[in-house]
Amino acid sequence: MKKLLVATAAIGTLIGTSAFAADMAVKAPMPAPAPVYSWAGFYLGISGGYGWGSNGAVDPQAAGTQNGIFVDGPAENAAQLAGLTPLNTDPRGGIAGGQIGYNFQNQQFVWGVEADFSWADIAGSATRMVNSPAVGFPPFGVTTNYSASQKLDSFGTVRGRLGITPADRFLAYVTGGLAYGETKSNIAIAQTESGAGAGDTYTPSTGAGSSWRAGWTIGAGGEWAFAQNWSIKAEYLYYDLGSLSYGGTSITGISAGGTPFTFTGISPTTQFKGSIVRAGFNWRFGG
Repeated sequence: MKKLLVATAAIGTLIGTSAFAADMAVKAPMPAPAPVYSWAGFYLGISGGYGWGSNGAVDPQAAGTQNGIFVDGPAENAAQLAGLTPLNTDPRGGIAGGQIGYNFQNQQFVWGVEADFSWADIAGSATRMVNSPAVGFPPFGVTTNYSASQKLDSFGTVRGRLGITPADRFLAYVTGGLAYGETKSNIAIAQTESGAGAGDTYTPSTGAGSSWRAGWTIGAGGEWAFAQNWSIKAEYLYYDLGSLSYGGTSITGISAGGTPFTFTGISPTTQFKGSIVRAGFNWRFGG
């Protein structure tokens, strides 16, 4: 009887130990930590947004002379030039294109290079009419009708990016580098006289220029990876593409008798600088 009790206790202990060990085997493995998202590697994407110029002033840089035949020549010439000051075109409009880049990553720090190119329609125009007061004797007046425009037809950059990941799958960065674009501008000036000078005429002035310009850009942005290979970004850029200068035909005042009495040379120039805000999607290779 005693042997039977000992054997029973031993079997019970063995069964209990096996059950506990089996239970420990089930509960022991800990879940693997979630992998840290990697921004490293190639990516490409599309983007679009809105841009506006800082000023867009078109300056005719008008300079005039008079031949002194008429007593009122200097006063008339001053009236002719009165309206030819810089004209602000206030350019603004849309931008859309694509980008490609490569990132390196070391823990929370991410750096790389990105190139983008976009179609742009950042354009503006303005007009001005100036009625100069009557001068001379008998009195005459000069009316100036002046129009100008500025347009950025395309825009691209090659920039470095330096960022940090304050939270998993979110990248905050600063960026800067080369900016370039196709710039266009035109100008038109027409002048007439009234009063005693109604019989005088002025040749109108026109001019247009276009050129690819290069400059610089700087900005900042943020990017969020909403899927393993997909992210969405938003950024702000300030750009400066320098100045565009071009030629314009001259304005010459001709008296009713056919004698030239004023000469105004036009050498238009305008600056292309401003801001862009845009958002886009990126697709990462691998991952």
